[in-house]
Amino acid sequence: QLDDPRRRYLVALAYYAALGVERVSLVADAERLRRLRDSHRAKDEIVAAVSHDLRTPLTTIRLLAQEPEIASHPNAIAIVEEADRLTRMVTDVLELSRLRAGGYRVQAEINTAEDVIGATLRQVRGSLHGRRIVRHLDLTTPALAGTFELVLTIRILGNLVENAICFSPVDQPVELGARRE
Repeated sequence: QLDDPRRRYLVALAYYAALGVERVSLVADAERLRRLRDSHRAKDEIVAAVSHDLRTPLTTIRLLAQEPEIASHPNAIAIVEEADRLTRMVTDVLELSRLRAGGYRVQAEINTAEDVIGATLRQVRGSLHGRRIVRHLDLTTPALAGTFELVLTIRILGNLVENAICFSPVDQPVELGARRE
């Protein structure tokens, strides 16, 4: 049996011991978080460096495929188109890493659906492989416009169209359109 002053002393001692344990735990958590942040930053830097380094050989492949003696080969156009496609993929990875690192600023502007769809169709024309895309836009109504980042929107829509080309029935066209709702 403890008298009242000793009991208060033990309660205070237990309270301060618990605070000390909690502080040690918080310091350990903060250190783990710092290491995790450093690890993510290092990973993003590596991804950015590799993405940047991949652009040089892709550009070389593209230029070589356009040489007069190679350009006449039936596969030269496919080589150029696939090099362009790989370059877009590398750019996507590089920009994603910049976005995650906070080094990419989104510039939202007013754009029309017609411009976005037209630019997307130009971007994916090299990956059609004989497939047909049907565009659905009602040009009799006022222009359908929105505020968004044009380059990122075209890239996202292009990825969706390329997936549709790859994963939809070969005998069916891919449909791309926009409508007001």
